[in-house]
Amino acid sequence: MAVLLASLVAITVNTAMLTVADQFHLVTARGGLLTLLLQIIGSAPPFANSYAFKQAFHVAVSVPMIGVYALTFARLPYSAFAKGLIYALIVWLLNACLILPLIGQGFAGHHVLHLGGILYFAVAHTTFFVLAAILYQRWSRKSRRGKVGLHAR
Repeated sequence: MAVLLASLVAITVNTAMLTVADQFHLVTARGGLLTLLLQIIGSAPPFANSYAFKQAFHVAVSVPMIGVYALTFARLPYSAFAKGLIYALIVWLLNACLILPLIGQGFAGHHVLHLGGILYFAVAHTTFFVLAAILYQRWSRKSRRGKVGLHAR
């Protein structure tokens, strides 16, 4: 439950940050993974380009991303903040060095984004991972304490 809650809160904040960028006409990365998957499939159904589908995909991907965090990075002996930063960097590099170049956007999307958009996306991306890591740590500890308390009775 901690994975689900942490990912939903973090993706809501991330989406709000990206929406704010849109309001200021700051173009940030947009659906690199979805774009890659749709290119692999070949012919995308018309609904795949809708705002609702893109947002649903964004949310759906956030849960397994934090699930992977919970199974790997969460177990490291560092603070949740540090683990979130490390995980954010690894995922950002994967996106910047592999996914975006594969869809023709170049390293970190520099073929289609200005530096401000790249940097703002990096901040929104990092906020997602750090916030999710902190919330996951907090909520998974509470969950474990509650279970321990129930078994001790």
